[in-house]
Amino acid sequence: MQRSTSLALVALGLASACGGPETYCDAESLTGALEAAGPGDVVHVGSCRFPASVVIPPGVTLVGEGGDSVLESAGDAPVVEFAQGTGAVLRRLRVEVHDGGYGVRASGDGDVTVERVTISVMRGVGVGVQDRRRVALREVTFEGPIDAGNAAFAPTTRSDTATYGVIAIDVGSADDAESGVHVEASRFAGFALGAVAVDGGRLTWTDLDADRDSDGLDDVDVQNVRGAAIAVFDAAAELHGVEIASMLSGLELPGVAVAAVSSPALLDGVWIADGDGFGVFGADSTLTFRGVTIADMGLAGVRAQRAVIDADALTIERAGGAGILAVDSGSVVLRHTTLRAQREAVLFDGAGTAHDMGDGLTLWRSNVVAPESAIDLTLEDVVLEDNARVGLLVDAGGTEATIAIDGVTARAQGGAFGVVAQDTILPSGWDDAIMRQDAAIANDRSVDRRLEIAGIIMPPAIPPASL
Repeated sequence: MQRSTSLALVALGLASACGGPETYCDAESLTGALEAAGPGDVVHVGSCRFPASVVIPPGVTLVGEGGDSVLESAGDAPVVEFAQGTGAVLRRLRVEVHDGGYGVRASGDGDVTVERVTISVMRGVGVGVQDRRRVALREVTFEGPIDAGNAAFAPTTRSDTATYGVIAIDVGSADDAESGVHVEASRFAGFALGAVAVDGGRLTWTDLDADRDSDGLDDVDVQNVRGAAIAVFDAAAELHGVEIASMLSGLELPGVAVAAVSSPALLDGVWIADGDGFGVFGADSTLTFRGVTIADMGLAGVRAQRAVIDADALTIERAGGAGILAVDSGSVVLRHTTLRAQREAVLFDGAGTAHDMGDGLTLWRSNVVAPESAIDLTLEDVVLEDNARVGLLVDAGGTEATIAIDGVTARAQGGAFGVVAQDTILPSGWDDAIMRQDAAIANDRSVDRRLEIAGIIMPPAIPPASL
């Protein structure tokens, strides 16, 4: 049976019980109530605002009265800390971080549950968790100060701005789907380096209300975030129905909606649009796309290096430089995919060299020594339509490529090409199954130059190694 605990404090007159549970409106009484609480107890914050730095014991629920219950940071200490152990819950209140600390922090064994909480960060990090088995964030709203007006030169340290919504280090196991960070129906906006960064463990993100209105922006999960909005390093990731819009870039921060480094990543029903940088970046990872839409990105829709791509029902439109740019990426499989109207744009390589591109799909084997970099491309029911430079470009670095084609249409306008293979050993008639349309028919017969390609770049920065 749940009970609200603070008998000693009631005797001192520090808690109020007006026909309901005791509520607390100052740090001293709230701290005392939590220290006296045991598993199954519920401690209530009243409709009030006050500075606090409190610890929730295992099995205890700290609950407020919605947005009127506000816990503010007191210096750089965490506003709410979860003690080691299981069963603790933070629910229905607002946390504000002003001084470079964490809104919520948890380290060591156990779990964390945060539900229907708003975490507003001016300087600091929303949630920091490390070495937990499972962290659940349900209907949590994360707010930061970054927007289009200040993103270009906003600072990058948590003592000066809101850096991350969530940092998770070694939370859960990649092999255990029940473990890890679980984000459900939560919203992020206004962070300088990312919404969620996971280093080790697992991330599962599910939007429980994925329907969008006609403008496509009323149910966005992540927006106005600079850097890598969702980033996983040495961790498994599953994103279901997540919507990301208005990605921002800054000084030496190109902006990435989803970044996977040494991580298997599944994007299922994900929608990415209107960003300054890349839609998806993958390095040394397996990228799986199911029913994904990427549109109106400043840079490539998908930029992959030393990665495997497996896509079904993928649509990429109006990205800058390339719909998909895959370098040394071995196996690329696209089924029921449309790559349409990618724009001319400059893409840089790791040496800082600029390359003018505008391609639907480009594969380049720059490392001809590594066996795993050999091009192995499968296209089934793929539309390459009106891309600025070329629909499909294959460059195997003078080696053989394996290409299987079934039901591919390549349409080009003006001086653009439909399908080009350069510096690649292929059998005669390898492209007979491609239906070229409009300008692609004539232009593909008279390719008179080598088309330049941007190579490998550095991945996004890994977040701090410890909290």
